[in-house]
Order: sequence, then C-alpha cells, then structure tokens
Amino acid sequence: MAKSYRPLPADLLGARVHPRNPELVVVWSRARHYRRRSSTLPSGHPLRLSDTVVVVSKPATFRANVGIVVTRGDGQVAWFERIDHLGSWQFPQGGINRDEPPRSAAARELLEETGLGDERIEWVAELDEWLAYTFPAEHSGRHLGQIQRWFLVRTVGDAEPDLDAAADDEFRSWRWADPEAYLDRVVDFKGAVYLRVIDWLRSELDLA
Repeated sequence: MAKSYRPLPADLLGARVHPRNPELVVVWSRARHYRRRSSTLPSGHPLRLSDTVVVVSKPATFRANVGIVVTRGDGQVAWFERIDHLGSWQFPQGGINRDEPPRSAAARELLEETGLGDERIEWVAELDEWLAYTFPAEHSGRHLGQIQRWFLVRTVGDAEPDLDAAADDEFRSWRWADPEAYLDRVVDFKGAVYLRVIDWLRSELDLA
C-alpha cells in the first residue's frame, strides 16, 4: 500500500491522461489559472505525474467525489463497515453531481448513507486539498479512480448515525472509535488518502 501522497490543485474538477503523452495528466478546474486555451487541450492544464498522487496507466477520467468524517464532542469519529465487503471499514463518501457544490454533495451523501441531516450536525472543517486514488487494475468501470474533497462534521446533542433511516444500503454497522482505529481495515487502494485524512483529523480535533 502506498504511503506517500501529494496535494492536487484546489478546485480540481477532473483529470485524464494527455491524449498524446502518457507521462502527462490533464486536469481541469474552476480556477482560471489552471485553464489553458488550446485546440489540443481545450479544458485543462498538463501536470507531470510526479506532481500528483496517481500513476496513470490508461486514458481515463477521475470521478469527482466527497468524503465525510463524523465526529462527536469527545473527538471520536464514526467508522462504518461496508455492507458489500465484510470487515472493510471506511467513512461515508459519494459522487458529486454535475454543477453540485462539494459541500452540497457532502450533505446529500451524509443523509443518504447515515441518516444524518443538516439539523443533526454542524460543519466543522473542509480539507483544502483534492485527494485522489486509483481503482484496482481489475476494476471495469469507466473511471480510473476518484478525486475527493473531504469534510468534517460534528453531531449535535445526542445525535448519532441511524442506518435504518438511511436511503442507501452502503453500511452494515458503525461504531464510535479513535480516528486511527480501523485504518488497517480500509481497502488498500484508499490507504494513502486515509493516511492524509487521519493526519488532518488529528490536527482539526487537536489530538496529540
């Protein structure tokens, strides 16, 4: 499992391999200085692979995505066990729809996957980086991987996740635990992203 990571540009919307140079990644962003007007690269600015967290082996795009960490007053966070992978734990996440702001996507996904609506949480922080991971080689989807924006929310009062109220059947169980408690049960291809997220959480939650 890769242990290193590098930040991707802020406001990144997507990425793909340069059509004629596989050593370059084309990214596109809302930020004007990442755009390049060109007949060959109309929507992106090329970055060398060493500038990103991904190793690209085929032309593909990265799906824009959000991740959400739920914490409570004592600094513990809610870990969730996937319903389709027994023993695999993670934080809620989901795709960003077209023209949907990342925070709106995070609120929607949190409600759909955990039953926690805006009235039961408060927004604490947003990680000011886009973090990316690639899918395993056997993955057959049209995306090479996902690029994520991460958010931290805190439950209000005695509010807790309620999987019975969740619209999506993503998780079979959940529990409060330390931020690192289930890091070794995260699927390998997400490992580097979770190392960065845990490091960020310890700073935001003021954990020694």
